[in-house]
Amino acid sequence: MIKELFAKDVVNKYGDFTIPEARGTGGMVMVKADWCGHCRRALPELEKVSNLTGMAYPIYKIDADKNKELVSSMGVNGFPTIMFIERDGKVSVKYEGERESKSILDKICKKARKCY
Repeated sequence: MIKELFAKDVVNKYGDFTIPEARGTGGMVMVKADWCGHCRRALPELEKVSNLTGMAYPIYKIDADKNKELVSSMGVNGFPTIMFIERDGKVSVKYEGERESKSILDKICKKARKCY
């Protein structure tokens, strides 16, 4: 299950964004908007990934319309934006690739060295 995050759940320290809840596991976060067609197509694929990885590699979502200031400060300018979260909780590199569950799982396997 994908957990929704809000601005209060993300720490911004000098432009470095951390999701404290993801410390120890890492994960992914998708910045999305309800009106975005690409987001509506990507979200079910991320749900599949989340169902496979569970809390061992959590998946989060941030609604851009509910968290405008946070999303702007993160430099997000297109939707969906999917980013990896390192094991220390820092939001790091942007996910580049197909937005289907198999491709996402392959990237997780390479990036986080956890295969599902």
